[in-house]
Amino acid sequence: MKLTISKKMWLGFSSVLVLLVIVSVLGMFSLFTFTNKYKEIIDVDLQKIDLAKDIQMVQKDMATAVLEYVMFGDEAAKFGDNVSIDKLDKEIEEGTTYAKELIEMTKDEASLQLLEELKVTSVKLFESNEKIISLRSEGNDFTSYAEQSIEQNTKNSRYSRSVNCSTGGKLCKNKRKSG
Repeated sequence: MKLTISKKMWLGFSSVLVLLVIVSVLGMFSLFTFTNKYKEIIDVDLQKIDLAKDIQMVQKDMATAVLEYVMFGDEAAKFGDNVSIDKLDKEIEEGTTYAKELIEMTKDEASLQLLEELKVTSVKLFESNEKIISLRSEGNDFTSYAEQSIEQNTKNSRYSRSVNCSTGGKLCKNKRKSG
């Protein structure tokens, strides 16, 4: 088959055009993939980080509620006002809700293991706090349980920070490098 100059030019332009279309399609595919991964980071990972921070805040509020009861429990009870106990119950309920949401959203094994450890230490913290409240209301010495409560609260804070970085690991790594 004899190729004329016009056929050679059409063949050359067609091959360049086909290569251009292939590169464009690959570029669009990569752009959509990148956009979906970015949306996942924004939507899912930031929600996980927010939930982990909410859990940390609940733990601090619980510690405050127990401290308020230990310091002011009898005076408030005389007036029929148990705000600190009600606050503690509310914080436990909120923390449980946040933890359940976070567990449902988490898929990787490292984060699930940290959440399980957080759950175990939280149960110990709840038991210790309940013991402090019962001993305080009976007028008995509660200092040893207060020490346990502080220790468990410190462990929970560490686990919460670890879960925070584990659930949104991509963001924590970037933050550690820049900060």
